[in-house]
Amino acid sequence: MNRRLFVLLVVLSITALTACEAQQPSPAVVGSEAPVAQEKAAENLDLLSAWQKLMTIRKTTPIDFEAIRLLYEANIAAFVREVDQQESKQIDLDIVQAIAAGTKGQDANYHAQIVDKLTQYAGYLAFVGGWEMKLKGKADESIMQRLEQSVPIVRAATMRRSQWVDKGDQYPSAFDAATKKLGELVAQGQTDQAQATWQELENLLNKVYVLSVFYELGGLLEARGDDEVKASEKIAETRVYYRFVASVHQQRNPDGAKTVNQQLAKPIADIDVDLIRQILRQDFTGELTDIKPSLLGG
Repeated sequence: MNRRLFVLLVVLSITALTACEAQQPSPAVVGSEAPVAQEKAAENLDLLSAWQKLMTIRKTTPIDFEAIRLLYEANIAAFVREVDQQESKQIDLDIVQAIAAGTKGQDANYHAQIVDKLTQYAGYLAFVGGWEMKLKGKADESIMQRLEQSVPIVRAATMRRSQWVDKGDQYPSAFDAATKKLGELVAQGQTDQAQATWQELENLLNKVYVLSVFYELGGLLEARGDDEVKASEKIAETRVYYRFVASVHQQRNPDGAKTVNQQLAKPIADIDVDLIRQILRQDFTGELTDIKPSLLGG
């Protein structure tokens, strides 16, 4: 065979083999890490939809904390971190630690509830902080965006508690009316009336969230000793919901607030639920006057 022809055939063979190999997927290297591209991508959701999906995931068995992590990082974390910065909190750190603990199998139901309720807490702070800044004329675009995002999350809490105390839709209706009126008064520059309306709205929220503490304490009392998983969920919810009213409670009765915090930090079996309810009934009398005593442990 002609030497030049032989060389040409060899070159063509090598070229064809190289092209063929390039079309084949690279074999996995034994012991190597999986490619980053294989990580499941999270959906791009608005805050409300992401929170609703979070609640769905935490109700599954077993709880998929990897799905929670992806959902949180993609759709909730930026909001929480902005609230942290505005309000000087560390909610994001608490959520990240809860997800990490749940991923390790440490009291999964407890930590899933922590993530859920802390997301709600961030929404509450965005709502309250947003209105306070707006009333001062200092609300920039980012604050107003967070305020808008927080409204349905806060409103959902008013509906749940209104139904629990047999008030129908009284609380969410009052919430809607107050927020609408407040926006109109601010736009009209009626400062005094706006402040009065804001105080009414704050009182409603204090009522809603202290009732949330009572609701979860009742569940804790029922589950303790019979259902460890449910009791674990209830103490998680109680601890976070108390954060919503802790600053108000501290202003009204520092000693009472200290006692409640001490009780909630104890192991489930050692918590004096009756003592906590007694203190809260005493210190939130104005918010609880029209509530059935049986719901408050009275």
